[in-house]
Amino acid sequence: MFKFITEKESAGSGSVLVLGSANGSGNLGDEAMFESLAFYYYENFPQIDIITDASCMSYKAPCENVKEIFPMYGANRTSFIQRGLEFLFLHLTPRLAIWYVKNFNSDLKDYYKSILKSEYIIISGAGAINSRYKGYGIYGWGSVVLLAKALNKNVYITGQGLGPIY
Repeated sequence: MFKFITEKESAGSGSVLVLGSANGSGNLGDEAMFESLAFYYYENFPQIDIITDASCMSYKAPCENVKEIFPMYGANRTSFIQRGLEFLFLHLTPRLAIWYVKNFNSDLKDYYKSILKSEYIIISGAGAINSRYKGYGIYGWGSVVLLAKALNKNVYITGQGLGPIY
């Protein structure tokens, strides 16, 4: 299942940014997708540190290799308009968007810092890429992916949760 990780990590060390965002929310599916990846690293590549985001800052990581946790996208409560503009700038003018994220109040600032420290980014899964959570999921994950690409980092998506189904 995680063959791309085995190929990349066989001789490496460093940090990997694994995003799930529901960490700490009690969402069984999303947390299970993140924790399966965290334990895979812990058992197979203990030299790799994991950085992640969480919806609840009291979240306790499942294993010792999760070294950093920061608030998930949208936690700084910037406006939907600001997040939409950041997404647009990242798509059209990535360097200007990076300058903005570094220097101003942006929900992407923690992601920027973490992406710089990471070898690559894994989105472990969340039900965020659906119509109910489009402001968070589509713009949020889209912005993180565009930011990572602007910083020349690879992004892997290993899962997508379902629901809520209304």
